Amino acid sequence: QKSFLSSWFKSYSNATHGTLYAGFSYMGYPTTYKERVAIQTVDLRDVNLFDGPHERQIRFDQELLKTMYPSSWKDVLVRVSVCDDKDHDGLCSDEKENALSVRELSFTGQNIPQSLRLDVWAGRHFTRAGDPDMCELQYSPLVLDLNGDGVKLSAAEQGVLFDLNDDGTPVYTGWIAGQDEAFLIRDLNDNGEVDSGAELFGSATRLKNGSRAENGFEALKELDANHDNRMDGSDPMWNELRVWRDLNRNAEVDWGELSTLDESRVAAIDLDYVDISEVDPFGNETRQRSVFWKRFWMQWNPRKIVDVWFRTLRRD
Repeated sequence: QKSFLSSWFKSYSNATHGTLYAGFSYMGYPTTYKERVAIQTVDLRDVNLFDGPHERQIRFDQELLKTMYPSSWKDVLVRVSVCDDKDHDGLCSDEKENALSVRELSFTGQNIPQSLRLDVWAGRHFTRAGDPDMCELQYSPLVLDLNGDGVKLSAAEQGVLFDLNDDGTPVYTGWIAGQDEAFLIRDLNDNGEVDSGAELFGSATRLKNGSRAENGFEALKELDANHDNRMDGSDPMWNELRVWRDLNRNAEVDWGELSTLDESRVAAIDLDYVDISEVDPFGNETRQRSVFWKRFWMQWNPRKIVDVWFRTLRRD
């Protein structure tokens, strides 16, 4: 029997309710409902972001949909909501504001997944308490803005399935969305693929001491042989680095997507980064930023390189 299972893991400390709805939409996925029924509500008030792993679960059987909507259950939308229940009525549907950086997920009745784990985090309202950098549900790689028009990213719901954390488990993750955004990669096993986040420069990069890098810039610093706080042609590892433009956004290296730094006219990467906090509408957070230099004839022009902590969704 197919069922829907939703869990909130390390939820925001003042998120008070998670609600599962079923109903019909005016225009289809994922627009507003014209008829909506609250199927199940879970209390989240005792869940604390900083007090170890916590989760709450909602289980919903597809058979219940068939009972509620016998002739149209396949087209019914099932939606997951998490909210700050300010009016204390146990519902998320009537909240005017939602401080959580989480996008609702919707599924049609015939496409309800066997199980789903919804990762909820506080986003731009993240409380600076305990460990301020603790956000286990985001993972980072370095992203280059090759043409200087800004870094364009996608939502986890519209992203790709990729083992970003190098833990053997692919997750649905936000991703680069433009044609001129690219990852900086190092093909550790020389197979012509990017197998996991370990081959990107970010939170999954293993340092020489066996620990994980604090961020992508710290990972790249280990390859700065002359310790001038810059990666360029004077560093022996420069020629091993590649630029990956995932043009069709399938998380696989296809023909024409990989190039050397020289082929991409990247002349140098400054490793003297600054800490920032910019959260896009999809919950992807840019935490570190620096510049790289792109060569145009005899001129070097600065471009942005950022460490993006992508929001992810784990689906079992």
